[in-house]
This record gives sequence, C-alpha cells and structure tokens, in this order.
Amino acid sequence: AEAAGEAEAEPPFQKAIPDCLRSSPHDPFVNRYSTLPPQIRSHHLRLTTAGGGPGRVDMRDTLVVRAPQRLTYAVTPGASPRLEFGYQVFPCGGRGPVTLRVTTEQLGKRSERSTVLTPPERDDPRWPEVVMDLPLQGGAPATVTVSFESVEPGPLVAWAEPVLTGLPLAGDAVGAGTNVLIIVMDAVRSDVVGAGRREDITSVTPNLDRFFARGTTFTNAFSVANQTRPSTLGMLVAQAPSVGGFHSRSWTLAEVRKRAFYDRNPPILTRILAAHGYREAHIGQNHFLWDSGPIGFDHGWDRIVDFRTAPEDTPAMTDEMVRFIDRFRDSRWFVMLDYTSAHTPYDPPEPFASAVADQLGDKPKDGISRKYLGELAYIDHHVQTVFDHLEATGLLDKTLVIVTADHGEVMYSHHACNSEKLEMRCEYNHGLTLYDEETHVPFGWVMPGTVAAGNVVTSIVSQVDMPPTILDVLGLPPATGQTGESLRAALEGRPIAPHAAYFEGRYASALRLGDLKIIVHNSEDDVKTRARGPGMPLVELFDHAVDPDERENLAAKGDPRLDTMEAELKRYRDVLRARAEGTAPPAVAAAVDPRGPEQLPVKPGEAMEPTEPDMEVPPTAPAPAPVASGDRATNVLRLEPGAERELVATLTVPVGAHIACGALVDGGLAGVSCDAKSATSVVVRLVAREEAVEARFAVTPWSAPLEMAMTLDGAPFAPDRLRLGPYGLRLLKPGETLAQVEHLRLAAGAQAPHTVSGDAGVYLWRDLPGRAALADSPEGLGEGEGDDANMSEDVREVLRSLGYTK
Repeated sequence: AEAAGEAEAEPPFQKAIPDCLRSSPHDPFVNRYSTLPPQIRSHHLRLTTAGGGPGRVDMRDTLVVRAPQRLTYAVTPGASPRLEFGYQVFPCGGRGPVTLRVTTEQLGKRSERSTVLTPPERDDPRWPEVVMDLPLQGGAPATVTVSFESVEPGPLVAWAEPVLTGLPLAGDAVGAGTNVLIIVMDAVRSDVVGAGRREDITSVTPNLDRFFARGTTFTNAFSVANQTRPSTLGMLVAQAPSVGGFHSRSWTLAEVRKRAFYDRNPPILTRILAAHGYREAHIGQNHFLWDSGPIGFDHGWDRIVDFRTAPEDTPAMTDEMVRFIDRFRDSRWFVMLDYTSAHTPYDPPEPFASAVADQLGDKPKDGISRKYLGELAYIDHHVQTVFDHLEATGLLDKTLVIVTADHGEVMYSHHACNSEKLEMRCEYNHGLTLYDEETHVPFGWVMPGTVAAGNVVTSIVSQVDMPPTILDVLGLPPATGQTGESLRAALEGRPIAPHAAYFEGRYASALRLGDLKIIVHNSEDDVKTRARGPGMPLVELFDHAVDPDERENLAAKGDPRLDTMEAELKRYRDVLRARAEGTAPPAVAAAVDPRGPEQLPVKPGEAMEPTEPDMEVPPTAPAPAPVASGDRATNVLRLEPGAERELVATLTVPVGAHIACGALVDGGLAGVSCDAKSATSVVVRLVAREEAVEARFAVTPWSAPLEMAMTLDGAPFAPDRLRLGPYGLRLLKPGETLAQVEHLRLAAGAQAPHTVSGDAGVYLWRDLPGRAALADSPEGLGEGEGDDANMSEDVREVLRSLGYTK
C-alpha cells in the first residue's frame, strides 16, 4: 500500500470511510507509519477479518478504494515482473462485481491484464491472493495503471499489500536474500531450555536443545521488560519503554501515550525491513498489536494472523507458518512466530502432560511447575515442525532463526507476592518484579555458514541488541535511534567485551552489570517479596557471584557498592537516551582482542568504557562531554499550516553548549528536515501544507542562550513572534529573544499547546530543567495513563484470561 504514495489517483480519494468497514473483533485503524500524502493517508488502513478457523483473525495493511478508481504508477521493473496483492470486497457502498484491470505501457507497447475480485465465502473470509505476470522488460521505464471497475459505482475494495516483484538484473547489487524468523516463546525462562538450563532440571526440549547447539546461544540475555506489550515492542524498536515513549503503568493506553511513541518516528525493525523489500508478518497470539484497541500499539506488521484460543491453536499457528513459507519461498521475508502455550494458565495437552510428568519424577526444585514444562515440551514439538519445513524447502541455510522469549515467569517462593494496586499475583505469573526469573530469557541464533555453531556466549546482552545485530548480519546500515549493540562479532565466534543490560517494569527499573544487579522502585510500588525485605525498601542490590537466585537484598545491609550502582543506573539511562535521540553514535559490541583474556573483569564504572589493548573499537565521531540529564532541555518547534508555508530556522548555542537534532514529525510530507551544522548549530526547515509539522532538538545545558535566525515564507521572522509554552501564547515583548534564562523559562511545558484548525503560527515549547530525567524513568512516570477502572468488559475479559487482572 505504500506504493500508492507515488501514484496518480483518479478520481480524488473521498475523505470518509464508511462505517460498514468496522468489523469484529477489531475496528480498522489508520497506519500510523504511513508515508502517504494526507489526502490518501486516511484510506491507508489496517483491516482485520475473522474466520478461517476458530478464534482466527487476519489483519492486512490495505489501501481502501471505492470503485471506480484508477491509480497510475511510474516504475522501472526488475526481470520477469509480477504484481502481487491480496484483497477484500465490501458491497456495502454499492453492488456488483469489481474488475481489477492492469494496463502496462513500455517502449511504445501497451497491454492489459484483468481479474475479477469476488467477495469471499462466509465460512472462509481469508484474504484471496492474486499474482499477475506483467509483460514488461526489466530495467526499462514503464507505467502501470491499476483500475478498479464496477457496473454500479460504490463497492469498496481493500487492496492488501500490493507489491511489484521482479528478479535481479545483470549487475544488480543485491543481498543474499536472507530471511529472518524470530520465534518468541511466551513466558519461557532461560533456565529451563538449551545451554542455560539448570543442571537439576531434566530437559523436556530435545528439539530446541539441538537447535541451540547448531548456533550461538547467549546464556546471559535479558528482556526489555517483564510484560508482553513493552517487551515485544522494545525488542523490535531496540529501546527501553521509557526511552521510546511506550512505557505505561496502565493496561489501557491514553492517546497522549500512543502519540508519545509514534511522534518519535521510532526506528522499528518491521518498517526498516519492509523498506528494504521484506515481506513481514506476525503469526501467533498477541492482543497488543492492534492500535484500534485500548491496550495496543501498532508494531509495524503489515500482516498479522492471530489465534485467540491458544494453546488449543498451537497446531494452527504452526500450520500458518508452514503455509507462509510455501507461499513466499521465493521472496525475502521477516516473521515473528509467537507461541503462547507456556503462558498461564498451564494446561498442556496429551501426550505431553503425561510424558513430562513421567520423565521428571520428583518435583523440580522450588516449585517449577510440571504443567509449565509440559507446555514447553508442546512448543518444542511444534518448533521442530517449522525447522523441518525450512529444511525441506531449502530455506534453513538462507534464514536467520532467533529463538527467545518475551519475558520469564516467577516460580521461586522467595519472590512470590501480590499487588493490590494491579490486582495481580507474582507466583506462576509475570509483570510485577524485575528478578531474573522474569527477565532472564533464552536467546539462540542459528544460520549455517553465518552464525558459529556450538558457540556459548556468557557475556551479558539485551534484547535491544537484536535489531542492530539483524541489520548488521543482513548488511544493512545501523538505524539511528536504536539503543542496542550489534552482536555480530559474537555470532562469528569472537568473544565480546562485557556490557550492561537495562530493563523496566511498571514501577521499577533495573541494571545488570557483571555480577551486580540493582533494582530501583517507585514509592507507589506495592509489590512485597521476601527478597525485597521488610519495609519494602526502594532499592534492591544483589550479587550473583554469591546469590544467583536473588534471595538477599544487600541494599538493606548498607553494601558500599550501592552508591556506585545507583550512579551507573542513572548514567546508563543517559547513554540510552542519547542513542535514542541520535546524539550518540550507534554502539557495536567490541570484539575482545584474541591475544587478550576472553572475559574482562566487570567492575562498576568500567564496564561500558572500552580500554586498550584488550578491545578493538571501531572509530567513531567524538561525542560531546557528558552532562547530567537534568541539564538537558528537549525542545519542539512546530509550524501550523495556513496556506502552504515554509519556516527556516538556524538555531545556535554558545561554544561549550551543545545542540542536536531529534525526531521529525512531518505527516509524510517532503521538505521537513533538521541538519546539524556543528555541535553548536542546527538548521531546521519546516514545510506545512495541510497538517502541522514539528522538529525536536535537544539543548545542553538547558539554560544555554538560544539564538534563532528565522524566515517564514522568505521574510524575516522575529523570535518575539513565537507562541511559547503549553498555552501557545506570545509572551516575548518586541525585540526580546531567547538569550536570557527568564525568557527560556517562558517556553517550559512538557505537552504541546492546543491549537485550533486553521490557526496558523510558529510554536515552541520545552521541558523544564530536570523534568526529562524524572519523567523518562519508570520511577517517575505517571502522566498520560489510561483509565483501567473504566475499561470495557471485553478488554477486561482478555486480560483476565491471561491472568493479568481479577
């Protein structure tokens, strides 16, 4: 559907989409990542149908058109080009069949192809898929016109995932066609599978164990968070929830919370790979992928096949994956396969329940559930079916396969608890603590010939490292804003230097640095465990060298290492924030010099800083001197549309201060940019046509005088004409600038001012000094939360079925 942005459309698109497209179980929603022009963007919809099996729903990225409609494209095709797409026809706006006609013109030759689009049968409302060979010569410019025709005007067509495919031309520089498959096992702990399995637990996963042995396993890998929603989104965007703007204490999400995420232009892996020609899909069960729902974010998938009766639907998930492999075996693809059987409530089917019970004999250590392990054996069986089919189709050597979990599960009695505030219990559940039981996850990578076999890496890593590593393996450039580090050196069998892992919960955050781990709680966190200690202290400190099960809180004993770890936690947040804002270069996990020790000692204050000669570090641009996060101000410059308007602003701070570009919000329009001229100067260009446009920039320290040389539509624009702060008022007197601290304070306000449609103007607002550091940490977040108390009964039932609420 993104291709429609380059099309000429006749007649112009209507602005409204009929209510008849609203479907169960999810309403349509606009693609928040759309780069289409505003007049088309409202028709760029994520559309969901139900059917094709019990509990099965199928979402596709679509461009919704009303027949008659014609779209004309200018293309330069590859060899043997084909037009591939899916569709749905909705007769609610008009009756009669719809014919899709494709007209091609190239080198003076004109030809036509057509097919009739028919509504699906009621008992199988899946998306029909069409492949049309096009009589075009590869490498020569051509036009392709797609016409939707009907006898009676009005039928609606949802044109799904239209793609013009072709074979490489001679001399084309193309990659190896590597696919990417991420298998996520919901709620699976690291200590029950693969190389990380505890010695006192008998293996119930022979297939997964063989898989891990074929590649590289990271035995000290940590999830981004302790819940599915922030963890899954975090592992795709390579950011912690509070860094990426998707942290939430509530299940329901206020619109301000969603906008905080989308407005940052997140560097999400799904959209990056789609832009490089990858088919991408999510298969499994995840209620949090629908932006139209009150509990969901759009994770960027153009195709989602979701099953709502898991674990009964585990075979259907496997079958769907097999069908996808068969359908797209000649394409590059990226799939996340999400098995949820191990999620509470545990109810493994036979013969897995009995087989595991017989195999284990005595109850495993400290309450690890046999039924839980039975569910894991069930997943193991189905994962092998997928591996076998990849091998049978010749794709196993062409597919980078990653097996991990979105989080773990609490089973130790010393971590058992409940939360009255969140209406949840801890034992045999997740989402309340940040102990390793919930955050230490399996992390195995396999691709013969690319990933070293039989390789076990004990260095601490995080799931935010996954997207940078995937991009690196695929030969794609690093994505600005991703905070993780590429682990390619480790995948190639080279030892890497230790580094830290940072993760978050609703009311707490944690840092694992070598053997030490610190957890910091918000004062509202009512989760009480024996490990945390009496009085529910706000800080926990554990030394894994002597206490791997995290039973003794050293912070309660005045351990002298606590101050250092608190400082490291704050410093690491600043590092992540700088990477997310693009003010620090993307990181790479440096390979340790093979002449040196394979593992460097990890000490607080040293782990993130490379030293010589033990590491080889790629050259990077010099970074500005570090400053306290409270000294930074995040600024937003917005241009509201009137007629078409253009603002050019040169922003300068004195030597010794620092200014850097942040996210751009351009509504899919060209001509919106922020260019760094130096560490003290950036140039922002905003072009507003039909929607407001914004540019963010950071200034350190917050009190640095800000010189603003601006023109609006080519004429000088004085700073005293700016509308400042959360109310958008003109607070500067004639001739005044933002070179004085008292004037900088006038712009303070963390939220955008309310504007009226058609109210043209230039707005500036900025965070108060110190506010960003507080708001960006889970201990301080609280604004913009959803209203869980008034959630619908349907949503509450979904959460109840997952064990998340009463």
